[in-house]
Amino acid sequence: MTATPLHLALIAAVLIAGTAPAAAARGSAPHSGAGTLLAQSGDIGPAAAAAAAQRATGGTVLGVQGGSSGGRVIYRVRVLLPGGRVRTLSVDGASGQVLG
Repeated sequence: MTATPLHLALIAAVLIAGTAPAAAARGSAPHSGAGTLLAQSGDIGPAAAAAAAQRATGGTVLGVQGGSSGGRVIYRVRVLLPGGRVRTLSVDGASGQVLG
């Protein structure tokens, strides 16, 4: 079986979430840390953020980090672009919109 970019994004999200602090893993710490990837109500989640970034660039997702900005959940997604360049995109956690 060949891994697709979405498969790789899901694997990365699971691996990163496994390294989150125990309190964050229980859901008691809302998107306050860079490694916190737990979806909250109204939050698209890290896998959907990775998929949105992949669709926007056509690249391969390298990693996803959750955080917040101005009270909004924002995912930072690192993508390997087809030309070999790495780009970090911000994805709105509520709408799934790629912000840049």
